Amino acid sequence: RERGPTESTVSLADLTFVPLTETGTADMPAISADGRFLAYVEQIGSDQSVWIRQIANSRTNQIVPAEAGASIFALTVSPEGDHVDFVKGAVPGQAL
Repeated sequence: RERGPTESTVSLADLTFVPLTETGTADMPAISADGRFLAYVEQIGSDQSVWIRQIANSRTNQIVPAEAGASIFALTVSPEGDHVDFVKGAVPGQAL
């Protein structure tokens, strides 16, 4: 006899939602493929910095400080989860 996939039902009541940031200024989230890390851009006024959060223990670290006049966009986490890639600069003259 062939076994099919098991069916489970999950309702919204079974889920717990936890905010990953509480600043209200986080933008451009990127999560690692294994779900262990969240990278995001923190924007205070016109200053943008890159932060990473280890989801399991809630540790958050700034990995790229703000630089006057520089914009950060296209944030991604590498497939291996060990690098955060982004484009930084002002148009024209962006750098990866």
